[in-house]
Amino acid sequence: MPASISNFPSLNRLNCNHNEIVEIDAAIASLQDIEFLSLYNNRLTTVPRGVYLLRGLKIIDLYFNQIDSLTDDIANWRSLEILFVAHNKLFSLPDTLSSMEKLNELYAYDNRLTHLPRQLARLKDLKVLRGQSKYAKGTSS
Repeated sequence: MPASISNFPSLNRLNCNHNEIVEIDAAIASLQDIEFLSLYNNRLTTVPRGVYLLRGLKIIDLYFNQIDSLTDDIANWRSLEILFVAHNKLFSLPDTLSSMEKLNELYAYDNRLTHLPRQLARLKDLKVLRGQSKYAKGTSS
């Protein structure tokens, strides 16, 4: 995704599904009005730094990428209500997820997760948690 994305600062929805995106320019951070970002079915291996700086996000869809980790910068998404990270290569979820007080849906199944952070219990608004992994024994969705 090129730097020219910054030419659209008032976007509040951006849907870039099925595009084989492998990197996103840091200029995406200038989209401070964005509430919905869908990068479904691309080829991202990490969440780009500029995406972590989108503090107004309410929904982010990262389904079907090749992401193997989320950084503690996920705590910047304080307005996030729905996080879709299923069908990636995540080994763990950061403990800083617990600072996302508005999170009410988390879809993290079909990854390489062996456990879910205990801090998720602090999320009082969490209504949907799908974290089943084929790698974890005895895990339920």
